[in-house]
Amino acid sequence: MVFHYGRLTRDGGTDPRTLVFACLAVQTTGLDVTWGARLCEVAVVRMRGDGTVLDEYATLVNPGTPLGNTELHGITDAWMAGVPGFEQIAGDLVRYLNDAVVVGYDLPAIDKFLAAEFDLLGIPVTGLPGLCALQTCRTHLEHADYRFDSLCRALTGQWPIAERYALEDARLLAAMVARLVDTAPEPLGWEGPVSAVPPMLACGGDIAPRAATPRRGTLDHVDLLVDRLPAMQDAPPSRADGLANYRMAVERYAAQGTVTAEDAEHLAMLAARAGLTQHTAREVHQELRHLVPQHAGAAAGIPASPVAASPGSGPSGITVPETRDLWRLRELTPEEYRARYTDLHGDIPEDLVIEAPEAAVRKKEAKPRRGTATALFVAVLVVLAVVWQVMVWSV
Repeated sequence: MVFHYGRLTRDGGTDPRTLVFACLAVQTTGLDVTWGARLCEVAVVRMRGDGTVLDEYATLVNPGTPLGNTELHGITDAWMAGVPGFEQIAGDLVRYLNDAVVVGYDLPAIDKFLAAEFDLLGIPVTGLPGLCALQTCRTHLEHADYRFDSLCRALTGQWPIAERYALEDARLLAAMVARLVDTAPEPLGWEGPVSAVPPMLACGGDIAPRAATPRRGTLDHVDLLVDRLPAMQDAPPSRADGLANYRMAVERYAAQGTVTAEDAEHLAMLAARAGLTQHTAREVHQELRHLVPQHAGAAAGIPASPVAASPGSGPSGITVPETRDLWRLRELTPEEYRARYTDLHGDIPEDLVIEAPEAAVRKKEAKPRRGTATALFVAVLVVLAVVWQVMVWSV
């Protein structure tokens, strides 16, 4: 396990407004890491508990295997040109997760993929402070639907702009955490570890960010596309060949005066191949501003709207909903949570990992119990083996 899990509780603890959270989102080539699924996109939004965004990081990741799950995340082989593998971005990812409480919507599921990736590299990464947003919302909120988009709507008042983009998901997750901390009926406290000592890894600085593309294309949307690139504080230099192609494409679309949805996706793909961030893309637009004077936006270098809304306000002018009625009168205890969310087979759900912070020694991971389907499969194999032996002896 990469993470040592804690929780947000109403029973005291460290003020989360004083902590740094690293909101993590990923896309994968499949749903089950045990069947060889790999990471194909990662994004991190670092923020303080009061909602102030500190830094962003996002990149596609070349899994080294045929891409699957395309119908869910929209990443095709065409996006993989010049994309770094996990071994090239591992050091950068650890740096963005370090000195922060890592938040994931279903963090135990992400944990499995990260652990598998680091194991392939032979790098032990354990003990990073972790918070599962799904478990937190189930514990504190009374809601009919705990899917990510439904919780996002309930807490922030907006639907995901573009589904299955890691950076968009990480930004919305940051906004959700900020709202949880700000609107709790009783002050929330962090109960769990606050730091770890990760391995010292070299940072390559090679990125290929994927910007969420609009369903419709206009020149104004070219500026919006730039806002959907990561706002990295220490932006790496862009790739020269990819940058030249991006510049030519912007000039061509400016000359023709229109951008179709296909053009916008092509431009986003070129931005990924060039390794552009908001900062480096705006530099290009600033140089070409004389070609598109009627479209100020990113060309004028205007900063993007804040990702995580300030307490009490919504991003991009959206009015956030009243969340008072969402909160449970009291949070569920770990025992109540287990009783309510235990599945039909009697197994504890993967999103519940609550360790007492005062425990000096972490419990050893219990070996996973064989499920009913596995036991039935083994029994069938045993019966078939016996029948085969009987047939052989009878001959």
